[in-house]
Amino acid sequence: MPFEPGKSGNPSGRPVHRTADGRTLADLAREHTEEAVQTLVEVMRDKQAPAAARVAASDKILNRGWGQAPQTIAVTDDRAPRDLSGMTVEQLEALETIRTLDALDSGAAGNC
Repeated sequence: MPFEPGKSGNPSGRPVHRTADGRTLADLAREHTEEAVQTLVEVMRDKQAPAAARVAASDKILNRGWGQAPQTIAVTDDRAPRDLSGMTVEQLEALETIRTLDALDSGAAGNC
């Protein structure tokens, strides 16, 4: 049976699995947080450990303490201007209306 457009195939999401005493995987993992961080610190400081393991441990410690570093994306528009000479007057007026509305929306968004 195909999914209906706009409706999730799994509206409840993934079911939460619990242990016999009612704990979730997240609960179990949180119980070992301090030990896990200590292990990462040990690996990070172990001069005999492979460099990749030390870097991975350091990265995990930093990410958990400070969050991941923000990623930036450079956006450039180096496309050639479009040739509008084949458009009708009505089409050009419609484009101008859209451009004006976009400018108004951009101005309104900046005032929030």
